[in-house]
Amino acid sequence: MDAATYGTQDHLTYAPIAVTGLTVAFAVDHNSDPLSPPSTDIQAQDALPFTHMNLTPRLLAKLMTNSYRNAVPTTASAVYLAANPGNITQDPDFLAVNPDWAGQLIYSVALADVFVPLGSSDSAWAVWTYIVSDGDARDFLAGEPDPWGMKVNPWATTNAAWDATVNPPGIAASYPTDRFLKPDPSEGRLTSDAKSSIDAIGWRPYSLSFDQGGYWVLRGDPRSAGWNPGVAGGGSGVAAFTTNPRDYPGQQKVMGLTSTAAAAKYQVFTADLKNPAGQFVAPTTDSMSAAAAAMTADPTQPQVVAFDPTSAQAKAATGAYPLTVPVYAATNPAGGDTASRGAAAALIRYAAGGGQTSGTGLGQLPSGYAPIPAAWRTQALAAADAITAGSTPTPTPTASAPPAQLGTAPSSQLPNSTVPTEPAPAEGAAAPSPTPTPTGPPAPVLGAATPDDTGTGALGAAVPISAGGGLLAALAVPFVRRPRRAP
Repeated sequence: MDAATYGTQDHLTYAPIAVTGLTVAFAVDHNSDPLSPPSTDIQAQDALPFTHMNLTPRLLAKLMTNSYRNAVPTTASAVYLAANPGNITQDPDFLAVNPDWAGQLIYSVALADVFVPLGSSDSAWAVWTYIVSDGDARDFLAGEPDPWGMKVNPWATTNAAWDATVNPPGIAASYPTDRFLKPDPSEGRLTSDAKSSIDAIGWRPYSLSFDQGGYWVLRGDPRSAGWNPGVAGGGSGVAAFTTNPRDYPGQQKVMGLTSTAAAAKYQVFTADLKNPAGQFVAPTTDSMSAAAAAMTADPTQPQVVAFDPTSAQAKAATGAYPLTVPVYAATNPAGGDTASRGAAAALIRYAAGGGQTSGTGLGQLPSGYAPIPAAWRTQALAAADAITAGSTPTPTPTASAPPAQLGTAPSSQLPNSTVPTEPAPAEGAAAPSPTPTPTGPPAPVLGAATPDDTGTGALGAAVPISAGGGLLAALAVPFVRRPRRAP
């Protein structure tokens, strides 16, 4: 999928139903350098978890492009990475914005990249858009060294001449893209046996979803490959690469790209990201609401907005979390029958009304989501009416929506506010509520083909159904909190 596809006009009706985000989760424990002992205060923190991390777009670009030396098999012939740091904790670029991480000796291939899900998604497009909106990150991807001399893996560069050094005659990569690639094809080999060969994907596997990536971080599971020589219990077995066991608290060192909802569910630590205003911001209800207020309309589909890091609104939003994304329900109101349209409209009305109450109770908006702005709610209800009637609503841009002031959340995340709710059902009547499957992916929606759809259009600015499905499941299933490790 290319940029042109994301700008294709469509004829769907969009209803904004949630604000959520993407984040980098981490589980990394202190391990001070015994060869160069830091202060006694730093040494006293050994085996305790780091609780704070700052990331810039350039640092995220390094993690996404196999550019740290340990992101490819250690025995691979990747001489172009020889001068690069082994992982992010050894990178002066990282230490410049994370001075509290200095004095550590942390070796792990799981800190040379982050877990990313396999497949195409508009979430991937949002991450890459954030990265390439930054001039330093663009320069790095183009093959220019950072101030400390680190260069992008030539297999992932936008500079055809730099790529040609490993891949004649040279092909320039293009960003943003709708997937997370592991572009380096290098293989490592321990013996002459073919089974001893491993590539970058076997070395650093994909996760199956953002949720799974968050779960692996919770477990401290690096999913790293280890060589099993086939000797067990005094006998010979099959020699091959196997997955190493997870690390336990005190020795954990892993990072993963996940959703803010999954990060909240698993109670993992998350990185603060540098936003277009130059501030490092954590993914909170307040910061996602600030980003929602700064979103601008898609030029070909005014019903849909997104956080554009290059816009004046984004650059002025000092408190905005830059990987905030909207969640939309989208359909063609001309399709389906009266019953199916009514069911879809009822779900939208609930999601935009009572479903915006933040909390952990049944049918409430769980942590990792921010309530939608008032203007978005108006658009959603108008879309529901249009879907019920089988008509197309007048486009209602939400680019100038004020900051969300709906719902409730912990006092550290959202100020006190008033929650508009749907009218109570009549006595004896069933309260409207979604009934999705509590676990697993949502069931496919079957029906007649949607006419006149010439591309994904503004769907490129919306979170895929996996995220929407997670929201609907959260509305139907009580939120279960998990303990967070604390020092």
